[in-house]
Amino acid sequence: MMTPTPSTLLTGLGLLTAGLGATWVAHLEAYWTLFPLLAWAAARGNLAARQRTHAQADAIEQMQRIIDAKPQAVCLMSVDGTINYANPAFATELDLPPSKLAGAKLMSFIHPDDVPTFKQAMLALESGSSPCSLSFRIVQNNGRSVHLYREMKPFFDRHRKLINVQMLAHEDPESQAEISKLREISRQQDQMLNTLHVGVLKTHHQEIIWQNKAATELLGYSPQETFLQPGRMLYFDDESFIEVRRLALAANARDQEFTTQVRLRKKTGDPVWLEVRCFRISKESHEYLWMMMDITEKKQYQDQIEHIAFYDALTGLPNRLLLADRLNQGFVTVKRQNKALALGYIDLDGFKEVNDTHGHHAGDVVLIEVALRIKATLRGGDTVSRLGGDEFALVLTSVENEDECQTVLARLQQAVSQPIEIGTGSSVSITMSIGLSTYPKHATSARTLLEMADKAMYRSKHSGGNRVTVYSPELESETHHEP
Repeated sequence: MMTPTPSTLLTGLGLLTAGLGATWVAHLEAYWTLFPLLAWAAARGNLAARQRTHAQADAIEQMQRIIDAKPQAVCLMSVDGTINYANPAFATELDLPPSKLAGAKLMSFIHPDDVPTFKQAMLALESGSSPCSLSFRIVQNNGRSVHLYREMKPFFDRHRKLINVQMLAHEDPESQAEISKLREISRQQDQMLNTLHVGVLKTHHQEIIWQNKAATELLGYSPQETFLQPGRMLYFDDESFIEVRRLALAANARDQEFTTQVRLRKKTGDPVWLEVRCFRISKESHEYLWMMMDITEKKQYQDQIEHIAFYDALTGLPNRLLLADRLNQGFVTVKRQNKALALGYIDLDGFKEVNDTHGHHAGDVVLIEVALRIKATLRGGDTVSRLGGDEFALVLTSVENEDECQTVLARLQQAVSQPIEIGTGSSVSITMSIGLSTYPKHATSARTLLEMADKAMYRSKHSGGNRVTVYSPELESETHHEP
């Protein structure tokens, strides 16, 4: 039970007019008027005064019991909107126990769209306005919006300064039927959305104001945990949140549905992939409905298919298909930076002998180790790809000149040439024949650049191996294999 202060209860005397006789109220007011004298007399040991003080306390307790028992919602608040007292009927409207309301701000429960209207009413009362009636919506603890109609009565001190505002539930004969109809529609909509197996969130100005049961199961957050919390709480980073919101608002502004796939964060911290659809509830409202379907398993399957399609099964390196994409991305980057891109075509020297002498398993061990050594030696942003067999390709981005490329390739040759353990106490040594072509000097397309690097590699191979050859036009006359 919320215990009001004496000053609050004095203000609350006005609440009892509808439920108590005027004589009883007058007696109670008299008790409060005599309270200072009674307290002084009690301090002096006056037994009669003590008895009257006890009678006064009993009267206060009786008054609170009567207010608590009123079926009519009652709330007393200070000028800044702090709730000083709320009876159980008012607490029931908010779907909260009375103890949770003590010291809370009433505006934190008012629907965001109705806060300006409520503030204007409070300012009018503070300026000396007479009691007024106000219609507004509150958002219950369960996230549901409820329409209320309240009579607001100001209480002033002897200097005409507003000290408290009394709110009484009041029936609006003109709008009550419409409000009841809206409540029923809202209840039916909530029931319908709660039966869906698709998660549903309702947001207002980026804040979550409602969610269905499926959303609770999907994300792990209860409605109380997400209520009036920013939608950003569900994202791993600001960039994703800002981008999804930007695209959704742009689509809704064109009266189009927005659909995307996004990776969100559950309460446990685990990621969940969702297919999200966003609808604007109305043009006048800042409320949006977000429908979410769990596609984590589907996404994992797609990732597996994508990995099979674009990555080498043995080494885990990008394959020829992904290499073309990396090259095209690199062209865009270096063109913007006014720099160059280099493509290195690698063929392993002596690999056939490893297979013939030690078997294909040893050959696989060598390929895996070479891939690891190249990846460990490359700069950040560079790419190594396996083209097939014992052939690899390097994409060196943002290089200033060919000398810089030669420095990187020299480190690779040094790393790869170290002995490789192939099991049973045996080891082998491998070197590399490398051909080098650059964008935009030698070619401006991925296919042509790869062909030129292959021709340069062929020259290195037939010149004894373990060397780097830079493409030049005279290589066009030499016989070479197709890359």
